[in-house]
Amino acid sequence: MPATEPAKVMKDIQPLCFEHHAEMRREQLASHREKVVYSCQEPECHIHYCGSDGYFFNPAGEDLIDQYGIPRLHCAQDGSPLYLLEVQPENHSFRLWRCPKCNMSRVSGMVH
Repeated sequence: MPATEPAKVMKDIQPLCFEHHAEMRREQLASHREKVVYSCQEPECHIHYCGSDGYFFNPAGEDLIDQYGIPRLHCAQDGSPLYLLEVQPENHSFRLWRCPKCNMSRVSGMVH
């Protein structure tokens, strides 16, 4: 499999910001020139997602890491950082996470 293959697979993902639960927009960042990066569009939000690096704060928001933390969930099949795909307003603890490469899903906060 060519090295560029994962980027093709990841182009169709739609990660949510883990803080605002808003859809993130694909854009180019100077710090990640060779990678597909998604950014939260909420004002003053510094949260980004990259399929190879996972969620991260841009340099202006690095001081927020201690305050918020960053989800570090990884795919059990290929080790890729998972992205937040879905939340449910009626169940505040529900989170559906997805792998950008193999589409494996992981659910947290389910009500049994």
